[in-house]
Formats: sequence, structure tokens, C-alpha cells
Amino acid sequence: MRLDGLPLAIELAATRMRALAAGQILDMLTEPLPLLTGGPRDAPDRQRTMSATIEWSYALCTPEEQLVWARMSVFQGGWDIEALEWMYPEDAASALDIVESLLDKSIVVRRQTGNLTYFDMLDTIRVFGSHRLSKAQLREARSRHRDWYLDRIDALSADWYGPRQAYWLAYSRRELPNIRAAIEFCLAEGDATSAGRLVATAARPLWIANSLIAEMHRWLGLVVEAGTPPTPGAVAALAFRACSLYFFDGKDEGQRLMAQARSIAELVGDAARFAVGEFTAMALYPDGREVVEMENLLAKYGTTYLVHSRSGTESRLAGAYDRVGDVDSGNAFRERLISRAIEAGDSFDTMQLLLDASLAAVDRGEAEQATALARQALSLALNLESPRTIDRCVEALARAAAEGRDYVRAATLLGVSFPNGDPAGAIANADPRLGQYRAEAEDAARESLGGRAYDAALAAGKSMDVDEGAAYALGTQLPTRITSGHLAPSQPLSPRESQVAALVGQGLTDRQIAERLVISRRTAEGHVASGLMKLGLTSRSQLAAWTVDQS
Repeated sequence: MRLDGLPLAIELAATRMRALAAGQILDMLTEPLPLLTGGPRDAPDRQRTMSATIEWSYALCTPEEQLVWARMSVFQGGWDIEALEWMYPEDAASALDIVESLLDKSIVVRRQTGNLTYFDMLDTIRVFGSHRLSKAQLREARSRHRDWYLDRIDALSADWYGPRQAYWLAYSRRELPNIRAAIEFCLAEGDATSAGRLVATAARPLWIANSLIAEMHRWLGLVVEAGTPPTPGAVAALAFRACSLYFFDGKDEGQRLMAQARSIAELVGDAARFAVGEFTAMALYPDGREVVEMENLLAKYGTTYLVHSRSGTESRLAGAYDRVGDVDSGNAFRERLISRAIEAGDSFDTMQLLLDASLAAVDRGEAEQATALARQALSLALNLESPRTIDRCVEALARAAAEGRDYVRAATLLGVSFPNGDPAGAIANADPRLGQYRAEAEDAARESLGGRAYDAALAAGKSMDVDEGAAYALGTQLPTRITSGHLAPSQPLSPRESQVAALVGQGLTDRQIAERLVISRRTAEGHVASGLMKLGLTSRSQLAAWTVDQS
């Protein structure tokens, strides 16, 4: 808890320096209002304590505004207008009017993250609001908060495989503090089922894509400890936990939990059996048998589910073909998956599949093909702001450079650093090939260049900031369109995408494009994202330059 930059709060905290050390004051600011008292005796009453000042503002609000203030105080890090309507069902139609009034009174602040608009309160204001709720009212508000995020997680999962992935990734990053708070509430209430749903339902976009594998692992452990009722959510939590234990060197415990998940899955239906089969094949049979396991799984259950439910198994099967030496099957299967993903407007699976194809090309000694594929994957990863995959792509590019005997470039790429948010090393554990490729690239570059030249190239990479490193990894003279050979043929823009690209070239924003074409803003965003992906570009400025080249 901080002082929010409020002059009165700072002044009141400073008066405590006569009796307390700075560290003690900081510790006490976890509950700031009791500390922030003792203003000048000649000041008005409302300026002698922080609580009195906020109380004065509270009294100026209508009963409806006071209720909204109190209920929305359970949110951590902000909320949007749809969340407010959910939390205030008594008169959802007036929610916008209420928030505008609270904005005018400086109770609520408006924030912007990319194309996302949301509202927030300063910490002192939020704490005051939560104190207006009785114990029963607070529990009710947190229950509604939990239900809202259960609904949002389900919506994210259902809409994930398609052109709105950049939106959902940005949304998930912004909402992580609220999702964490909802999980904590579920665990405190002994509601393992809801906690498991929040953690496991959208694990790929929420935790894996955001490089939070270690945090997911921790939450799953708490969920399993809280209980595993016979529900699909419990099966998913057990299976995810078992698989993450495998990555964190806990294979024996992982096998025990997988067996437990399997026994529950037999009671609750095909969807659960599909999930358990996928994780069993991936975690327990990494010796060639996973090919047969996954083929049988897809043959039995695959057509029952939407593509986003089975795409993880399919992409792992393509990798399994590579590992057993069936290169033709791996390439052919991956090509079909990439085409399907591009047709659906998906970026995340396309990105992962292109990277997998790059690693397979490195194994075959095809340096040029591996570089083209990894660059295309990196382009998508940068657009999605996926640090985990960015990091993996750069290491793959370093290995491809070494395979092509460009040792200076390999060493420089090894020095390029992107924060991957995974300090526990789960990424390397999940795909041991990357650690191997990095070591191979380092050994080859050092041997060829010699220690001094290698260190100089490595230092050059380390000196690059994120933007410079990305530009270098993509190629300083990167062509407008990055092709990937037979695995990802160039995709022509549709007439609507070409029309939208032309308007981007004229400098129009997504909102202006939507107004010009009489479409929704989200549809305009989807066309821009699809155009970027098809052309292998990473920014609107590149798309604008491309339209100029075409004219």
C-alpha cells in the first residue's frame, strides 16, 4: 500500500517520523487509514485525518454512488464498465452515469492500456470503500467478483482460437491481479472447484503465453491441496499439476496425480478423458510411444471438440513425429495445422507451430529454412507480446545462424535478452531442445571465433535494448513479407483486409476505420491483425509502408 501521491497523506505520514522509523511506517501502510491521522489542530476537521477527508467526499455521493464505490473496492488493479454492470445488477443501465459522476468527484480514475479503457481507485480510496461493507456484504461482493471472472475465463477460452488473441492476451495481463484475488477468495472459502476452473480453464493464454508457468504451478498445487471433487475442473487441475510437476522434476508425484485424474475422468465424461489422455501422452511417454497414444486419442475423441480444445495435442503430435524421425509426417501434419490456424485468424498456434518447424529444420541442417520460419514466428510473438516465445525464437535463430556458419550473428543473438518472466526455468524444462540448441550455438561460435571475438559479439547483443534486439533478430534488411517455404505459403489479403490496409496507410486509427467502413472497432482490429500476420509484419507503420509500396 502506498500514499498514492496525495499531499495530505504524505504530510500525515511525515508527522509519524517523530516516533517511527521509515521502515515501520512503510509496514504500517498496508492498512494506511489508522496511521494517517494527527493533522494540524487548527485545520478543518476533514483535513486532520485521511479517513475524515475521504469521509467528507463519501458524504457528497448519492446512495447509489456509495454502493458502487464500496462494491468495486474488491477489484484489484481496475475494472471495466461491463464488470460494473455485473457488480451492480440493481440498475445496470445507470452504471455509466454513476461512474461518470464518480470520475467528476475524483473517486474513480480512468486509465488506458492500448485499446482497453478501464477504471480504478487510488489505494486509500479503495480501502475506505471496502470498510463500508459489512462482513456479509464483503463476502457477497467478492462472490460476485469471483463469478465475473469465472464468466470471463470461460469467454476467453471459447473465443481464444481466432483473430482476437492480441486483445485477449492484453486483457489477461491487465486482469491478472483480479484473477489472482478471485483464486485466493475461492481457496479461502474452500471452493476448490471454482479455483481449479480459474487456474486451468484458460491456462494457455493466461499463464503459459504470459510466461507465468511457475506461478501456474504454485496455484495448481494449492488447488490440489484444497480438494479434488469429481468434476471436469478438478480433472483439468490434476492433469495440469501432474504435467507441471514433470517439468519441475517431480515425475513420481506427477504420475500419482495423473492416475488420480484418470480415475475421476472415468466418472465425468469424454472431455475429461481427452484432457487426461493428452497430458498422459505428453508427460509419461516421451520415448516414442506418445505418437501412438496421441494418434489413438485424436481418433477416439478429436472430432468431438472445437479446434482450440485439441490443437495442443495436434501440435505435440507433430513434434512427436519429428522426435521419432518421421520427418515427412511431421512436416505434412504441421503444414495442415498452420493452414488451418491462418484461415481461422489465429496467431498463437501459428507462432508455436512455425517455431516448432524451425527447430525441426535445424535438426535437418536446413539453416536458411530454419531462420525464415523462426523469424516469422518471432514476428507473431512480438505482435502478441509473448515473452516466452520471443525468447525461444531468438535462441532458435542463434542455433540456425551457427548451423549456417554465421558465427558472429549466432554469438550476437545469444547476447540479445528479452525478459521471459520464468525465473524457475520451466521453459527450458518444458522444451529441453532449447537449452541444447543454445549450448550447441555457443560452442560452435566460440570455437570458430575464438574467445575474444566471441565475447565482443556477445557483448554487442547484450547492449541492445528490446527494440534493437528484435530488429536484429528479424534481420536488419527484413523483407516486407517473410515467407516460410512450403510450410506456410504466402496468403493474399482478402478484399476487406486490403481495404483496411489502405486506410491504415492513410493514417486512420482503428476507430476511424470502423466508422468509415461501418463496422465494429473490434472487427477493424481483427482485419489489421490478420493483415499483419499474412504479410509477416509486426506494426501498423510497417503495414502503412507496405501499402505505399503497392500503390
